[in-house]
Formats: sequence, C-alpha cells, structure tokens
Amino acid sequence: NAGTLSGGINLGQGEFAGAYTQGGGALNAPPGSCEDGAVPNQILPYCQNVNVNVHNNYVALNSSTGDELFSATPAGAGGVSICTGADYYKFNYNWVCGNLTSGDGGGFAHMGYSYNGDIEHNTVLFNQSTNPTIPTNGGGMVIMGTPDQDLVCTTAANPPDQDCAATQAVGGPASVTPSDGVGPGLVINANLIMGNAAESGTGAGIAFNAVNGTDMVNFPTDPGQWNLVTVTNNIIVDNVGGWDGAGISLRDSPNVNIINNTIAYNASTASAGILFNTLGAPLSSQPPPPPGTPGPYSSCTSTSTTTCPRPAGLVAIQHSAVLLANLPPPTPGALTLVCPPGHFQTSATSPTASCRTVSYPKLENNIFWHNSSYYIGVGALSPQFQQNVVSLFNAFTHTAIASQPATDSSSTVSGSTTITGGTGACVSGTQYWDIGVRGDTGPTNHASGVTLRATDSVLTPGGSAVLAGGNSTAEPRFLSQYCDGSRTAPETPGLAAAGWLVPPGISDATVPNPIFNLTPAATVDEGNNWVNMRWGPLAMTNPTVAGGPNGNYGGGLQLGNYGIASASSARGRVTGGSANYLDAPNFDFYNNPRKPGPIDAGAVQFTGAATNRDFTVSPGLVDFGFVPLHSPTTPDQDIQVINTGSVPLSFNSTSIGISCTNVTTGCSLPSFTIASNTCVVGPGTTTLAPGQSCLVNVVFNPIITSQAQRNATLSVNPVGNGAAEFVSLTGHDSIATLAITALTPALTAGPASNTTAKTGTITITNTANPNTNVDAGPWIPTAITLTQLSGTGAFTLGGTCAVGTAVNP
Repeated sequence: NAGTLSGGINLGQGEFAGAYTQGGGALNAPPGSCEDGAVPNQILPYCQNVNVNVHNNYVALNSSTGDELFSATPAGAGGVSICTGADYYKFNYNWVCGNLTSGDGGGFAHMGYSYNGDIEHNTVLFNQSTNPTIPTNGGGMVIMGTPDQDLVCTTAANPPDQDCAATQAVGGPASVTPSDGVGPGLVINANLIMGNAAESGTGAGIAFNAVNGTDMVNFPTDPGQWNLVTVTNNIIVDNVGGWDGAGISLRDSPNVNIINNTIAYNASTASAGILFNTLGAPLSSQPPPPPGTPGPYSSCTSTSTTTCPRPAGLVAIQHSAVLLANLPPPTPGALTLVCPPGHFQTSATSPTASCRTVSYPKLENNIFWHNSSYYIGVGALSPQFQQNVVSLFNAFTHTAIASQPATDSSSTVSGSTTITGGTGACVSGTQYWDIGVRGDTGPTNHASGVTLRATDSVLTPGGSAVLAGGNSTAEPRFLSQYCDGSRTAPETPGLAAAGWLVPPGISDATVPNPIFNLTPAATVDEGNNWVNMRWGPLAMTNPTVAGGPNGNYGGGLQLGNYGIASASSARGRVTGGSANYLDAPNFDFYNNPRKPGPIDAGAVQFTGAATNRDFTVSPGLVDFGFVPLHSPTTPDQDIQVINTGSVPLSFNSTSIGISCTNVTTGCSLPSFTIASNTCVVGPGTTTLAPGQSCLVNVVFNPIITSQAQRNATLSVNPVGNGAAEFVSLTGHDSIATLAITALTPALTAGPASNTTAKTGTITITNTANPNTNVDAGPWIPTAITLTQLSGTGAFTLGGTCAVGTAVNP
C-alpha cells in the first residue's frame, strides 16, 4: 500500500491542537484532557486514541511519501505511524519488513506527544528512509516530537508556514516554540531491529528527535518532569546510515536510558546528501549548523571531494538552535538547569552541564561491537564513465573496502561463528567507531568537547573512548554474526567483485546524463549528483543455500544470531546490588529472567531459562514536584502495568505496594498512597491476560513540615514471578518564602480611641519561584485570613500582638 502519511497503518493524524496544561484553565481548548496532573504547567494527555493495542500484525512492502507536517522534511513511516494523542498505546509482536518512506521513519514512527507508549517484541527488518534532496532519518524507527510552529520568516511578505530555518524566523530561534516532546513513560523493549537503512540521514536503527523540549523549558531544574524514554533488551544490528548513528542517533533527546541492548555490526557510510550541503538541508527536521559554525559537519576538505568518517553505533547530537535558545541561560553561581541522573559528563548542576547542549544518554550494560565507519572519496579514473568514480573507503586508514570472497566460508571460535566468505562475509581492514558525538573526528578525538559515559558494557577495542567503569573490550562471542556488503550474492557465478556499491544516482528525465558531481541541485531531476548506495544482504538467510523441509533456496540457518556463547565477555558484567543492577530489566530479549544473580551485558542473558513471563511498568519515575504544605492530596498519577509475555499474570493484595526498597535517602512512606489499583480487583487473585494492562494510581500527601525531597518505591511483583519491577516516587512539600512589608501607616500617631477604627496595611508576597508562564495560573488564593493564636489579645502602649497561622499562598 502507499500513503501520504503512512503506507500501512495510521493511528491518529499528524495535525494536533495546542497542548493541555495543568492549571491552564480557559487557555486549554475544548474538550480538554481526560486526566488531571499533579504539577502546575505539566502537559496533560490529549486522550484522542486511548489504550489502542496494535499487535501480531504483518506490515510489509508499504510506502509513504511523507506528510510535510513539521518541517521541510516529510514525516510519516512507510509501515506504521502513531501520532499525538495515542495515550497508553501498545505496539507489540508485529512484523514490520520492507517498508519505504521518503520522510522520517522507514518502518515505524512515534510522532508527537503520547503518554506511556509501549513498543515491545517487534521484528523491524529491511525498512528504508531515503530522499536524495533532503535529510530523512530513522530507517527502522523514528521516535520524534512534533512541533507545528507557524514560522514568520524574514522575507518581504512574511507569510506564515513558509519554509525557512528557525534562524531566519522573525525574532530568531528564541521566538520559536520548541517541541512538546514524545510524552512521558515511553518504553522500547526487546525488539529486533536489523538491516534497515537511513541512506539520507541519521539513526538507521532508531532515530530519536525531540524527545524533550517544552518539558526542559518549563522544568529546567526538575528533570523528574522531563519526558523519559527507556530502551532495553533490543538487538540493533546490521543497519546502515548515510550520515551517522547507524544504530542509534539522539537529537534534542537528553533523557533517553539505553540499558542492556546489543548494538553491533551497524555501518555509517558518510554518503548522505546533507554532507554535500544539499539545498533543502537547512529546512530539514535535522538541519546542519548555520554557515560558519566550526566543526566537521559537511566535508573534510575545502574542495568537497570527500566526507568525514562518522560514529556508527551511537551518535549524540548537539541540541537544535530552537531548544538552546529557549533554555534558561547558564549563570555562574545560579542553579538554572539540572541534568537527570547519569545524563551528564562531570556535573548535573554546572552551568556547562552536558545535557544543556548535547543529547547525553545513560549507557549501561550494553554491547557495542564492530560498528563500522566509512567515508566517501574520489577513486580511480573509470574508462566506462570517463571520469574518476566515487568510492567508499575505510575510516582512518583511507583504504578501499575489500571485496567479499565468492566462496562460502565461516570461522568458529569458542562457540561463536563469523561468516568469512560468501553472503554476509566480514572482511579485513574494517575500521570501527562504536560511540561518539557529532563533531568528533575519531573515537579518541573529542573535538565536540563532550565525552560520553558507558558502564558495565562490552566495547570494540579502539572503537570508542568513553568515561568508563566495568567495561570490557574482549570478544562478546555472538552465536553467529554477519556483515553488510554486497547486494548481489557474492556466490553468483561470473560476478567480478562483491561489496558495497556507491554509484551516482541517475535521473531518467535528463538525457544524456550529466557528468557526476557533488554539487547540490534543487531537485532530483537535475540530478546525477547524489550517491545511490547499494548494499546487502537484504535477507535473514543466505539466498544461495538450499535448506529447510522443502529444500528451498534461502531455507538454511539464519545469518545472524546475536545471543552469546559461554565464553562471552558479556557474561556476569553486572553484579548484584549495584546501581546498574537495579536499572537492568528483570527479563531479557526472549523473556528469560535475568535476576537474581549476575546480569550479562547486552540483550540476551546466557543462563536464562524460558518462562514466557514478562511485564512492563511505566513510567519508571513519578515526580509530583513541589506541593504546598497542607494542600489537599494531589491528583493521582497513573502507573501502567502491561503483560508483555505470553502467559497470564496473577496479582493479589501483596503484589503491589509502597516501600523504601532501593531508596538511599529521604524515604517517607506516609507521603505516598495507592489511591486505586485495577490490577487487583476484590479479594483473592486477579488475572491479567497477555497483552492486557492495568493501572495503579498513586497520590502524594503533603503532610511533612520539612522541605526536603521525599522518596519511596512502588513495587510490582506478580504472584510467583520472583523479581519485582520498581517505580521511583518522589515529591516535595513546599513552604512559601514570604516577603512582609511594614505596617502602613504605622498607627503610632495620636491617642488611642475606642470609637474610631484605625487601619493599616501589611503586604505579604510569595517570593519563591515565581512562574511567568501564563498556562500555570494565576495561582492566587481567594483570601488570606489572619487569626490570633489564642485569646483576644490586648494592645498596650508600644506593645505587640501575635496573630496568624502559617500563610500558604
């Protein structure tokens, strides 16, 4: 199927109204949200398509032209698009294969603001995002917030909706509202994301774009209110990106936790049109920096005949001009922004904290292995094309990529098989770059000024230079692995050479074809000036090998199996009781239990025994913010429990509770209460079927007279499960900081009189954290009453009288 927004399935639509905010009152357009929040200025769910469950579907061979909703880059997946207001959606156990888009998101797209989305146990294969004239991102998945800002550009007519970069808007980037982000509590767990391509952009496996935005602006010092995406147990392998981040890319997305994933054998080719400064690039969803910005963003030489190698496994990208301009400026000695735990290089509160400028992920317990980096250069003179041809070179050594041998062969060491000949062969001379920041010039050269942190992980030797603890550079020993290379099977008789191909893109509308060059043109039909990359294999098995019950070609064993062998360096990397152990998921890619006992790095636990029991709890953190002392109990906050396994789960009265588990400081059990719980209905045991969900509603009780942070843990542990999932609960009782003026007039002149009223005025002002956002109030009480502490009191000449209980604005 073919579509404008999506070729396969649309949930909702791209256009959406303004956000509903807690306390927005009349500023919230009808019909309003279906929920209340606990924190003023918090964005509420749109509630347009609630609790939709998309599961066990075969979504293949669809295409999308993309709908130009949010920038000059089309937005819309070839396969499935889930749009703003799809709160509490589930997208689980789907097969998404061979879909194509000319916009962002080849296979799957989460576009916009939705509460507590759940993306689990999907197979996302061989999808493609490509567009020769503009960057398009997310070959397998794109997870993106969607601003719909009507820019007024600095042109003579100033028409709204004219495409222009934010730097060219009237008032500059600070006048442009950032994205509201993707919504809180998104979980991406246990998906196979393999063989996808983002040939014109970044994030071939998963591209994160604008996970955060307005949340950072409204709550710069309270990262518990920021949107959080949790990425666990995913196998992200053999994807190809034309820009960088062939496995994962992150832009305007500093609050993404990437824990226990396998990210291996992805390749960045530095062949995307944006690296040659295509004309549409400044208007795209991920534009290049403005002209004159330092850093190797486009080409390495002044002649533009070569590109720079790029990070291949994961790339963290500098924030957009719009987000940077809307954040509070760094002020020495003042607390203006606080990074979430694990999302900073040296300090969470420093004016130069990493999350202020870069999408700094939390990286724990992962395998980053043999993610290869290449670049485009000019090769030898070709008699066929009568010019020097474009070629693909290995990063750093500047050697041409070796051809894949024609004869099938493999090598097995300690239970780990690597294909060395034929389809999927890994060749010598390949250079690796697992983790980096855009602007770095190599794994150990941090020209960007930022160094990422990875702990308890397995990393390619020399493939990254990270702030580290507990890492290994020894072989992870995958059961079997393959490498990308030739689209045509190397075993094909008469094939002269097999490997990557980077021929020029040719437009049939231009005859004769012009000489290939790297000078951007306005449209493709003026072309023969983009790199039309061809690579493979685009199959899970070797198409030249017969096998299976019917002896068909392609019926043999899978090329890749990214579980680990017994000699793997990933085994036992995470010890019990550590912070990384607590962050690790209870189950692995196959729903096998990880705990108790040491946890392996990567998506697959070696010693796991199949139970088919798995469940997801989201969000992982509930922050009630600052609640005035003696206020009524807050509106409840929803915590969703989803049975993502294949067997029923049972809950009883002891399955869900609030405790001090994992709380290191400030535990306060009286501050939190379970208001309702649909996981347990009545006495006895309640069953939750596979694919179903239930809600636990928690409230904060502002009853403690200290302003210290109050913490607790909600534990969810089905009957007989063995290991609980935990949700961190946090909140503050706030006590107003008051400024009190002198009595005016002073009432000291003249004799006292019992017949004439004497009036003086005292002004009491709440000076703590004034909120200037119109959506947040005004939070003005209808009356403040001062009462005497006791008795009637008596004034004597020069005497005083005590009045009042605590004033609580």
